[in-house]
Amino acid sequence: MKQRLCVLQCCAVVLMILLLNVHCAVEMNVLFVGNSYVNNNNLPEILNQVLVDALPKSNEISVRSYAPNGQTFLEHVQDVDGTRGNTELSQWLRTDPEPWDWVILQEQSQTPGFQGFSSEFTDSTDSAIRLDNYIEATGGETVFLMTWGRREGDERLPSFYPDFTTMQNLLTAGYDTYMDITSTAKRPTRVAPVGIAFQIVHDRILRDGGDPLASGSDFSRLYRNDGSHPSVEGSYLAACVLYATLTNRDPRQLKYAPDAVSQQRRMEIQEVAFDAIRIRGDTIVSNAAPPEANPTSSPTSDPTRKPTPSPTQVFVPPPTPRPTFAISAQPISVPSSSPTTAEPSEFPTGEPTVSLPSSDSPTVFPSDIPSLVPSIDPSPTPTVTPSTAPSISRAPSQSPTLNPSAMPSVSFSPSVSNFPSSASPSTDEGSFGNSSAGTRGLKASSTQLTLVYGLLPHLMVFFFLYF
Repeated sequence: MKQRLCVLQCCAVVLMILLLNVHCAVEMNVLFVGNSYVNNNNLPEILNQVLVDALPKSNEISVRSYAPNGQTFLEHVQDVDGTRGNTELSQWLRTDPEPWDWVILQEQSQTPGFQGFSSEFTDSTDSAIRLDNYIEATGGETVFLMTWGRREGDERLPSFYPDFTTMQNLLTAGYDTYMDITSTAKRPTRVAPVGIAFQIVHDRILRDGGDPLASGSDFSRLYRNDGSHPSVEGSYLAACVLYATLTNRDPRQLKYAPDAVSQQRRMEIQEVAFDAIRIRGDTIVSNAAPPEANPTSSPTSDPTRKPTPSPTQVFVPPPTPRPTFAISAQPISVPSSSPTTAEPSEFPTGEPTVSLPSSDSPTVFPSDIPSLVPSIDPSPTPTVTPSTAPSISRAPSQSPTLNPSAMPSVSFSPSVSNFPSSASPSTDEGSFGNSSAGTRGLKASSTQLTLVYGLLPHLMVFFFLYF
């Protein structure tokens, strides 16, 4: 009798272990929807490696990407609804939807700043709502990846985006609007404040009396030579901000970094990512702990929008969407500039329409807009009033139209050791990334479930034979 009880107890222990493993096996299914800002340096794979390294080994991580060059939210919606053919995005979000946990949306780099100045921003917000509806139907959550201002402003729109600070303030307002119009009390959306992280680096250098635009500065090192696309360090900073946004975990505890990022820079970048999350307050890390020894000191005049939260708190969705920042609806005169040589991935092929003021309307420039993030730039850039402004030109007329459905899907390799240097031009335009190790987040492994349920009848027979 004792022997039978001992055998039965052993079987019960085995069953409990199997059931425990089933409940511990967690999957995270992530999709990027963006353009070359995502493709450069393979940001989805960097995030994948960060998640795999940081989360328990029993977790299964899947990170995929749909990022044709220059793509806007409007074009992404057209890809989903079938207007532009049967694309991968249409399959993933509509015809054969994946059960996504997180879908990360990144708009074309200039569009979010056109709020109140161009009908293109209206198209963008309408498309953001439609994309969010598709994401909600799959059971997923929406995260907007706030992009960064151009390093020296936008040379194509010099009076609209004269410098980094002006451009970043407008982009921040635009992404906050995306979050506000898509959030509900039951399902708030989030913003990953990557642009704020870039601004922290920029403003700290100004605070210390340096020149952020100097070659080799910490700020300049976040960009490629084009001053628009991120370097490997810039993409790693974006991955750290996204990691904290998705998991509510402290990015300063991450051990992984691409080979091109030194240990010292890894710690500095992680500290900046943590400060961006802390200052914004949209996400509160639940495992905040003292970081590794890091010479970077806490700023005294960082950009801020919310009080610093207690690090012991956990993320609690706001009961109602936050109020939208008030931006003047007065249209402004935006100059059209001659096309310059630039990476075609930066600009969509279409030209936005801009509401122009009448001849008797006062002209308002971005410098007159209240800054959403305090700037300490001692020498603001002067603004030149153009005589005429027919449109915003963002792309040379000969820019080729890219067909996302014809682009190949490239599987991520398990390593991201070989990154292009920040000095090299972008050569990976238009590639899609696909790194998949699972198909659904926060669910049990189907293999383990099959094993457990297969053993249950045998255990029941064993029990009746002995008793």
